[in-house]
Amino acid sequence: MVETTEVVPEMERTATGENAAFVVEQAALRKIMKFFPYAMDAEEVIMNVSGSGVRFYAADQYKTRIGIFFLNKKDLEFFEYDGEQTFAIDPDDFRSVTNDLGSGAMLKFRKAGEKITVEAGDGHTKEIGTVYSPNEIFIPELNMPYGMRVDGKALYTAIKNLDDMDAEDIRLKTIKAKGQVVLQLSGKRDDKTEEIIVTGEKNTFPEGEEALFQTDFLLKTMKLMQDAELLVRFKTNEPMKMSVRLPVKNRQHEYRIKGYYLVSPKVPN
Repeated sequence: MVETTEVVPEMERTATGENAAFVVEQAALRKIMKFFPYAMDAEEVIMNVSGSGVRFYAADQYKTRIGIFFLNKKDLEFFEYDGEQTFAIDPDDFRSVTNDLGSGAMLKFRKAGEKITVEAGDGHTKEIGTVYSPNEIFIPELNMPYGMRVDGKALYTAIKNLDDMDAEDIRLKTIKAKGQVVLQLSGKRDDKTEEIIVTGEKNTFPEGEEALFQTDFLLKTMKLMQDAELLVRFKTNEPMKMSVRLPVKNRQHEYRIKGYYLVSPKVPN
């Protein structure tokens, strides 16, 4: 019998500012905001505006998954604020305005007090408000100095194959194969076990590290990360951390949205 442990969070709230505004590629905000309701079933997203840019935080209702994404100030076409501030929004409010308009479509975000105006690149303007949230997002300190860079498509395909065979859980283990340490993914259906090997780069994992994760948590996450390179870190009976840089193109340059996703393992009851 196994159960999913809780990821214990940690982030300090600040509320010195009232107003904020930024302009960013609509594709960038779409990638971020789509992640939270789909991959995490989050009912709210906490935004933090500071001198370095805009950060987005959310956790699922069981606190077993946490997502953090960053829009750096240098990647924003316009950015101003009157003091660091943290507030919550409903992620579904963004779904109707962050349409897939392709490269170069811009989105304007403006907050004045509790009122937020979002103007999309297709001329769609929507007014929403901040939502009251009793929650605080606390980010756990994970001591995992090692990891492996993995192609998102390869990892997604492996997880999808195990899901197709109805594996409810997937065990990740680092094993040695052909003289190098690789990721072994395995799942069970009835008495049968299927194993898939994924080879990564810049690998600092030791051999023999393993952890068990719920398949649907991994599958939903990887569906949105499959076009990116991932830095995967995990340790026995500790949350897995998947760092990602999602590609975005604008009219001047190409950059990456940085972020990471934490998911709790399933451990013996």
